[in-house]
Amino acid sequence: MPAIPLDCGFIYNELTPIVYSRRVFIILYDNTNGLASLQNLSDHGLKHMRDLTVVLSHERCVHKKDDSWLFTRREETYCFTRPLLLEKSQNPNEHGTKVLREWKRASEMLAARITPGRLHLQLICYVENFNTGETMVAPLAKLPVLKNCSISLGSNNGLAELARISRLRAKGVLLRNVEYVEKPFRYEYLPCEIRLIILENTGLVPGGGKICWTTKHGYSLQNSDWCLNHHDLRNSVYYYCYCNTYHASAVSKQCLCWEPPVALWQVSRAFREDALRVFFGKNRFIIMHDDKKSCMSQPSSFLSWAVPRDGLKYIRSLEVVLNGDGNSYNEDPSQYRYPHQDLVEYLERTRDDWTPLGLTLSVYIATVTPINELQSTENAISYEGKIMYDCYYSFFTALSGFRSLNRLFVYALEQWWGEVRFDIGDIEYDSGGTWDHLEKSLEQLTMGRQYGSNDVGKWPDIHEIN
Repeated sequence: MPAIPLDCGFIYNELTPIVYSRRVFIILYDNTNGLASLQNLSDHGLKHMRDLTVVLSHERCVHKKDDSWLFTRREETYCFTRPLLLEKSQNPNEHGTKVLREWKRASEMLAARITPGRLHLQLICYVENFNTGETMVAPLAKLPVLKNCSISLGSNNGLAELARISRLRAKGVLLRNVEYVEKPFRYEYLPCEIRLIILENTGLVPGGGKICWTTKHGYSLQNSDWCLNHHDLRNSVYYYCYCNTYHASAVSKQCLCWEPPVALWQVSRAFREDALRVFFGKNRFIIMHDDKKSCMSQPSSFLSWAVPRDGLKYIRSLEVVLNGDGNSYNEDPSQYRYPHQDLVEYLERTRDDWTPLGLTLSVYIATVTPINELQSTENAISYEGKIMYDCYYSFFTALSGFRSLNRLFVYALEQWWGEVRFDIGDIEYDSGGTWDHLEKSLEQLTMGRQYGSNDVGKWPDIHEIN
């Protein structure tokens, strides 16, 4: 067409509206000439233009990696669509400032020449931040009403909302009380109470809120009607399986295997703090033993290995089973005193990390001699029973120095029974008085002589139900 005006102005005036109205014009920003190709369009043609695409910057290169999309100038290699995200700067020589200045000049030229209601404008300019996006769309307000408009500023929610509102305004849609969404909705902006309620409905709190832990098998879930005999207390056969294929989800319907969603602790520091508070504060942790040699050290192992130091202050309910094999007392009683001391020593070392009066501790102790042979007088206690009493006496006496203990519940489990239930059950026996004496005496060693566990919410003992 360049030769047409020299040959015949009449033909040029006839062909220009046809060409400009039926062609799609794509203008790419050139690092050397800027938007000169847009400004060189004829005034007569712009009046009839229907489709214009202006590409100022791309988020990434859209060309294939071959020589066809590269060109060389002054011993440097460029890509037409490879500039970085556009960013407004105070330096007039910066690339972003030059592009914004060129676009403002070109948009003023378009505003003076295009026909209202005819042009479909597509503006593609990926910007770095919201302020640059506002500067980019500001010249559109001076354009006549467009037939259609498409704007791409970036994938950020705030930029997408800015592009949507600018597009509607360019098309003449009246918007009232429009507020730009500068940033996407952020979880940490919610009040603490609402954040915790949201996390309580995630995998951090499984159904029932009762979580078991062992050294060998880690975390697992406990059913509400859970029942174990004295062999299962030691072996924990209900707490592991081999269905690793189901462990992708937090809770498996095929078994009781379970893993906490630790990914929630890695989002951010603030998110981790909320996740730790919900996980350790809303669940009831039952520490089982799965190894005869280390069964007495399971509680300290759980607190040392499974609980982060900054998560201790959130623990509210902890249940421990101290022994599951009574015959082992006859071997070497001293080795079973040390694990108790290990737990007490750990609590003493970390006492400043716990919340004062924030912990409810339930201790399940396994008796050796049948419970009806244990009398309230020390002379009547058998040899095995005396070893057990001395062992637990030292433990509960030392535990009295732990000031963060709010409630203490002690449950004595007789190993010679076929089954023992931690929850309410239907087992009958006739030795309730001895149970009460043993449990209450150990509780008062720690909490004081005026302490009554039944008054502060202790579960009903089996002999109190029947």
